[in-house]
Amino acid sequence: MYIADAHCDALWKMTQQSVPFTSSRVTVNKNSLKNGNVKTQVFALYVPPHWPIKKQRHELKRQMELFHSQIKPALPASTEAILALEGASLPGEDQSLQQKLLESGVSMASLTWNEENALAYGSSQPSHLGIKAAGKRFIAWQNSNNIIVDGAHLNEKGFWEALEHADRFLVSHTNIKSIYNHPRNLTDAQIQAVKEKDGFIGLTFYPLFINGSSEAALLEFTRQIDHACSIGAERIIGIGSDFDGIDHTVTSIQGPEDYPILVDHLLRHFSKDIVKGIAYGNFRRFLDKKNLNKFEAN
Repeated sequence: MYIADAHCDALWKMTQQSVPFTSSRVTVNKNSLKNGNVKTQVFALYVPPHWPIKKQRHELKRQMELFHSQIKPALPASTEAILALEGASLPGEDQSLQQKLLESGVSMASLTWNEENALAYGSSQPSHLGIKAAGKRFIAWQNSNNIIVDGAHLNEKGFWEALEHADRFLVSHTNIKSIYNHPRNLTDAQIQAVKEKDGFIGLTFYPLFINGSSEAALLEFTRQIDHACSIGAERIIGIGSDFDGIDHTVTSIQGPEDYPILVDHLLRHFSKDIVKGIAYGNFRRFLDKKNLNKFEAN
């Protein structure tokens, strides 16, 4: 069964450890994607917002270059690599940087990475503070360039305002707040709103979001899916692994190479149609309904 993953931080890992895309020190690498039958993988550009601006610019440039020089050439034509921006504090309203993002092929972008910046308030900020005027202009720029707005890392009011202003909206990597109350997780009302927006939600393998600890069993991840299905969200959820950006993961799922284990496990709990949607179909449908059928036969 094919796999689609809405978020990983392999580019950050590659630059920080000075290793190539072929290295096993990168969780999401050429071989692990092949062994996991991954057909759509989102690669996030991430630079720490507290770094000096010059250092941020250099890091962003390095990651964009690595995406095009190492990742895309290494993947077969049947595997789609999508470039995303995790946190838009650096480009902000800098038109030259925005143009570079367009030229590099960025397809998704979030306004913040937990922190407050010139655009919005992240999940670590008070929940009553929403998106700033510059953030609304940034979303308008995204809309005009068909760049999907990613609600991951926003605080709750920011989520609702981004959802309202965005043409296309997803939350690339999160979990379910009614199971574990973490600021990065979504309430049932938020999940329903994403459903009404015809958006997408990627569920992470991060134990801290799943149960608040450093360990989580595969059955606990299954519980996330079961709850989403119970509120009618089975056609908008999928995988947002956060591999290479998390220090712990669900037992038995150490990287993309273990997706066959995940699929076999889910098939024991859900129908094949639901599992196919979670594994691949729901994210592909969200990205481009016209292209879904070419992979749906598997």
